[in-house]
Amino acid sequence: MNRTSTSFPGTASAHDSGNDSQFSNNKPPPPSTTYFADAFTVSLDDAWNSNTVYCLRGPVEDEFQHIIRINVDPEVGDIAMVDYAGRRVEQQTEALENGQVSARSRTKLDNDLPASRVVFSLTSGADRPLLQEDWYLVYHEVGYRLSARFTEQSLPVVGPKVEHIFRSFEPHPPLRHRR
Repeated sequence: MNRTSTSFPGTASAHDSGNDSQFSNNKPPPPSTTYFADAFTVSLDDAWNSNTVYCLRGPVEDEFQHIIRINVDPEVGDIAMVDYAGRRVEQQTEALENGQVSARSRTKLDNDLPASRVVFSLTSGADRPLLQEDWYLVYHEVGYRLSARFTEQSLPVVGPKVEHIFRSFEPHPPLRHRR
């Protein structure tokens, strides 16, 4: 299956077509555990709304703790993925005081859902250059943002593993929609 994607500046993705990627022979192993979110239920009335952010702690590489953040935007409505991504990128760019968009592309998850891929170049509070990769998608009127940050040195080691995790993302129809 041919994937269209743009990797971080100076790197290549194992999914890029016709590209001899530095990662192509170093594909991450399949995940050993499937992470199921929402392992609980509560009863809510219509005055309450989920604004969930999941944080998945990963390895420490180059003295940097890697974390994948998955934001769930529960009711974005009938919006195209590119429009949702554009709106979220604008919000994210405004929130990043020391950051800017350095790359954009469209890609697909392993399940063929389209996603928008955006790379931000930013500086941490300790004046350390970082790269942040965000993937945006919409499924059944729910928006998702998958996000991870890397140092330039950790990117070649952790980046392919994070991309594998992002591509394996499997959204499910929401349990309820507010009407």
